[in-house]
Amino acid sequence: MVKTAALGDVLRTTAFLPALRRAGYGPVVWLSSPGGTQLLRGNPHLDRVAVWRGGSAAVLKDVPWSLVLSLEEDTQLATLVSSLSAKRLFGIFQDGHGEVVYTSDSRGWFDLSLVSRFGRDRADALKALNRKTYPDLVLRGLGLDRAAAAPSLQLEARERAAGRALAKRLLPRARRPLIGLATGAGRRWQGKSLGLARAAELAAAIEGATGGAVLVLGGGEERERNRELVAAARRAGAAVANAGTRHGLRRYAALLAALDAVVTSDSLTLHLATALGVPAVAFFGPTSAAEIATYDRVVKLTPPAACSCFYQPRCRLAERCVDTIPVASFTAALASLLARRAR
Repeated sequence: MVKTAALGDVLRTTAFLPALRRAGYGPVVWLSSPGGTQLLRGNPHLDRVAVWRGGSAAVLKDVPWSLVLSLEEDTQLATLVSSLSAKRLFGIFQDGHGEVVYTSDSRGWFDLSLVSRFGRDRADALKALNRKTYPDLVLRGLGLDRAAAAPSLQLEARERAAGRALAKRLLPRARRPLIGLATGAGRRWQGKSLGLARAAELAAAIEGATGGAVLVLGGGEERERNRELVAAARRAGAAVANAGTRHGLRRYAALLAALDAVVTSDSLTLHLATALGVPAVAFFGPTSAAEIATYDRVVKLTPPAACSCFYQPRCRLAERCVDTIPVASFTAALASLLARRAR
C-alpha cells in the first residue's frame, strides 16, 4: 500500500484493507507519511507501517510483492513504485519516458484525477458526473469484494479516556448531546468552508434545535477563524465553546470520539469521524459528495443549485455555494442522526 497524503485520504483508504485480507493478501505493508502513520497505528489489518520521508524506501526493496497498490499522485513515489518487483501493480507508476501514469485497471479512479490521461478540464467534468464512491471505484478496479467496510482508526483506551476528559474540561456544564462544529477547511479549499456569518447562524440553530452543547472544531489554519466564529455565535446568543486548534492529531481524534455527532465540511474532521463511528452531517460545495461513502453514519448535504465554483479552490463570498444550503437542512439531518444513534 502506497498512500501518504492527504491525511483524510489516508484514513478513507483504510476501508480497502478488509477486502485485501478477504482476498488472501498478506502480510500487508503500508508506506505513508509521518502523519499518516499516526492514523494507521494499531490497525489490525496491517502487518507493518513504514514512514515515507522522501528518497528511498529500503523496506520495500528486494521483496516479491503479490500486489503493489499505488495511490499517490507523486513523482518521487511513482519512481519508487516503478523500481519494485511486483506480480501486480495497481495505480500510479512512472513510464519509460519519466511520465507519471497509471495502470489500465485503475482508470475508474485516476481518470478523474490530476494525472488523468484526459487532462484537468475533462477530469473535472468526469468527476462532476461521477456517482460512484472512492471505495467502489478502486475495489472494482482491483476485482475485490466491494462489501462495505468502513475506514478504521484505532484509539487506545487511555486515549479515549483523555478525549472524554478534554471534552468535559472544554464543556464543563454542558448537557448532551455534545455536537462538534467544523466549518472551515484550511487554506487550499476555501470554497469548502461556510462563511462566518452562516457558520455563526448554524451554531446557534444547532444549540437551539438539540438543547445540547456546541464545540467549535478545526486545525491550526482555522485558529483565527474559529475565534471570530465563537465571538459571532455568542453575539447571536449561542453559548458555544472553542476547542482550540493546538491538539495533536490523535488527541484531536480522541476528542471527536467523545462527541455525540459532528457537523463538518469535507475535511479531515469528516474522515476522522467516519473512522471513529461518530455520526456526521457533512456539507459539500466545490468537491465531490458522490465519492464519499457514508457507511450509514454520514448524511451528506449539497447546495440546492449547481456549485458555481466546482473544483476551484476559492469562491468569491457572494458565490460561496455551501452558504446556500438551508440551516434547516443541517438541523433536520442532525436530528435524524441523533435519533438513530439513540435507537
